[in-house]
Amino acid sequence: MVELSSVDDLSEISTSPPPIRHKLTGTYEGCWAVWYSKNDRIVFRPIGEYNIEDIKTIKEIIIIFVGDYH
Repeated sequence: MVELSSVDDLSEISTSPPPIRHKLTGTYEGCWAVWYSKNDRIVFRPIGEYNIEDIKTIKEIIIIFVGDYH
């Protein structure tokens, strides 16, 4: 949570461990997640104005789920 609140845009969250930012599909289509433990994730969706093709434009998010969705 600290890392999510301290960055300027989504591109500043690493895709390497930790926290492993990744885009989701299926039930959470249009959302991203970051790891906060081996099985648990923070799932969030971008809000406000952004270009889905450019994660640098994603500057605001809303938390959708926290826990193990596996």
